[in-house]
Amino acid sequence: MTACSCGALLEAPLDARCWWPDQEDDPGAAVCTDLVRPGDHPLFRRWVRLDDSSMWEQRGSMVNYYTDITPPFPWEKIGECAWGTQHPVVYVRKPPGQPWVIG
Repeated sequence: MTACSCGALLEAPLDARCWWPDQEDDPGAAVCTDLVRPGDHPLFRRWVRLDDSSMWEQRGSMVNYYTDITPPFPWEKIGECAWGTQHPVVYVRKPPGQPWVIG
């Protein structure tokens, strides 16, 4: 798979449901959990839908430490990296006491 300058992949894994936020409408409440760009580790950077809106915020150890003052992002921006490249996003979850799982 091809990677961007940011390190995230430009394609989604074949075995995971992916969305292209810049090309697809926000799926709404159907997708209300954590998402990552393929190649990003969820521990370091992931997107979380805010409970009260369709906006998203970044979380993880590589994210701005001032998330409380960083405005949330709209759906169409969550796949975009710092280089302006559009990436797909995939669902991730972390079962208690287990590693992160994609899909």
